[in-house]
Amino acid sequence: MCLDWPWFQKVLGGRQTEWEKEFRLLNQLRATVAHSRDIGEDAKERYRAVSVCLELKEKIGAWRAATRSPAGGT
Repeated sequence: MCLDWPWFQKVLGGRQTEWEKEFRLLNQLRATVAHSRDIGEDAKERYRAVSVCLELKEKIGAWRAATRSPAGGT
């Protein structure tokens, strides 16, 4: 993501440092689940991760809608 930040910024907006923090959280939880470890009782971290995922989904959807051709292609 760091090397391609100019492209990612078009999709995500905001500052790179803000998104790095969010992606670190997602990676930490992904690694925990991928290695079959309990993600623990930290509901706040899980809620934040879900919020980040929903934000990403929204931003990607908006970017896709904005970049589709008028003929309906992608």
